[in-house]
Amino acid sequence: MIATEEAVAVRRDGARHFSRCALACLFLAFSLLLGRAQSALAQDAMTVEWIEVQGRKVQRAEGVVIIGIRFDEDKRAAISVSQALIKGIRLEIPALTRVHLRSPNGNQVTLFPHTRFVVLELTTGESYSACGESLFDVRKLLKFFNVSCKSSVASVRGTKFWVRSNQEQITYVVEQGTVSISRDVYVSVRNRPGELIQTVNEESLSAGGRAEASYRLDKKEIVKEFRSLSDTRKYFEKELGASLNSNSAAAVVSSALSLGKTFLLQGDAKGAKQKFELVLNAARANRDRKAEAWALNNLGVVAQELSALSESLAHHNQALKLRRSLYDPIHVEIAQSLNNLAILNRALGNYCEALRALEEAREIQRRLQTQDYDSKITSAKLALTLATVHGETARFSAALPLIDDARKLLRELRLTPEVAVELANSDLATGIILREQGDLPEAIRYMQRAYAQYQQVLGTNDHPAVANVEEEFGLTYSRNNEVKKSMELLEHALAMWRRMIGNGENRYVTFVLQHLGEAMERVGRHGDAERAYRQAADIRRRLYGDSHPLVAESLLGIARAQNALGNQAGALDDSMHAARILRKVYGKSHHPQLEEALRLSGAILAAQGRTSESVEISQALAQLQKVRGEPLTCSAPN
Repeated sequence: MIATEEAVAVRRDGARHFSRCALACLFLAFSLLLGRAQSALAQDAMTVEWIEVQGRKVQRAEGVVIIGIRFDEDKRAAISVSQALIKGIRLEIPALTRVHLRSPNGNQVTLFPHTRFVVLELTTGESYSACGESLFDVRKLLKFFNVSCKSSVASVRGTKFWVRSNQEQITYVVEQGTVSISRDVYVSVRNRPGELIQTVNEESLSAGGRAEASYRLDKKEIVKEFRSLSDTRKYFEKELGASLNSNSAAAVVSSALSLGKTFLLQGDAKGAKQKFELVLNAARANRDRKAEAWALNNLGVVAQELSALSESLAHHNQALKLRRSLYDPIHVEIAQSLNNLAILNRALGNYCEALRALEEAREIQRRLQTQDYDSKITSAKLALTLATVHGETARFSAALPLIDDARKLLRELRLTPEVAVELANSDLATGIILREQGDLPEAIRYMQRAYAQYQQVLGTNDHPAVANVEEEFGLTYSRNNEVKKSMELLEHALAMWRRMIGNGENRYVTFVLQHLGEAMERVGRHGDAERAYRQAADIRRRLYGDSHPLVAESLLGIARAQNALGNQAGALDDSMHAARILRKVYGKSHHPQLEEALRLSGAILAAQGRTSESVEISQALAQLQKVRGEPLTCSAPN
């Protein structure tokens, strides 16, 4: 369930879909992460005390992998004695090298060759991730001292312990003091046969008692936690090759599913589709119905990314039907399928269907009452999807608390790439709502933060995330009357989409076209704006049919442009058509796009002297304004 589209999309003048990825702070200076120790950093930075290469003390070591805050691109650089390492820095120690660090509290950490090390916290306590071999000498504590590599270690003052991990296990050896170890384990619960439930197993080691413990680890967990997406892709490609050679359907399912998810996270939906189809075929050949449901679910996500919405709906319905036959009614995978159906129905404009699916899914999560990773991230995604529906129907006061709830749940989880993407989604969703409410500085701040998180996971090359956030920045600058900057960003985003999808049609392109039309309107280029809106409308009709709210959004843009150009007859036809579509979708519920369509139609009728028709429109507008802010009614046909 790595890839989903759970960000709130809203527009001043209409229903707005939002892609799952976004962009934020365009420049993150690497020098802030790894530079010479300065007094300003002294209180919140590790210090390199000594470096040893081939048994000799040196002042500088070359070839250290400096990963910084990026997951996708390793940067090799030198590291020097007295250098400062601040929170967020990631290192990999080269061969034949040892690096000794001192924390601001005077605690000591020695890193051995090939160890991956991350500084997580240095203020109220100390927290690190270390995969490889490392020695920790705890001389002073604030609130905690914690080391993690899948498992967690909490120590007391006066403790010295080793952490050794490779691609198969992690070992703790206590030389002095006491260490408490917490690790994730999976158990089978009798009243839910065949299901693995994640729990936590805790034990203590001490120099005077049991001083050593080893735990087997899944290789994928190490890769997921400490390697880049490109490394992960290479790992699973190699694993898939071995699985295909072994003729093991179960092994093919496992490796191809992981590889497909990695492709999807990297923005390669076509590559992901091939892998998920391989999973589906292998699962059916092996009669593995659970894996078949996973494959169908992910194929549904991919089809939506590729704008094949009817195909996506078929896959998601098949996955949900299969999961209902496999599991008890209260099961997290059923909730996941319902969430994906809600996302798709939202994209199709079927808001009532989306709300019904979300209501059932959230009830499942409430009744489960579990606190494992799958449960928490599913609850967060459900909250974001519901916030999306509220945002797209301009119910912002209902959307923002849901986004906050999702963000709180996500921050309780280990920062995997999936969690990082969902956190970015939540920030981008907040930024868009703030923009629609007119708070442009805060909107930009949230969008920048979202971009920083996406960049950590996804990089800066052509990617749906980058194109999407450039588009959202473009619209925000347009609203701020910085039209030149807006046009540059929007045209760059459009070019990026064209490179990614070729000459194919994709719904994301239509959002860029809509925003370009709005920017052109703001500088009086109404003819160019009309052409952009018409391009968007044509693509949307082919993707969604004639009665979708996104088609109405494009028709409204065309109507505004035509009215400005003096074509009142054409403007009236298009605004009335938009109003009919929106009335069908929203029923008697309020939506600003519907209000705009009625207002524009009434103004044109009044200008043409068609008084009785104008009065009728004014009455309908008054009725609509009475229900502004009320919940969406689901009496309308979908």
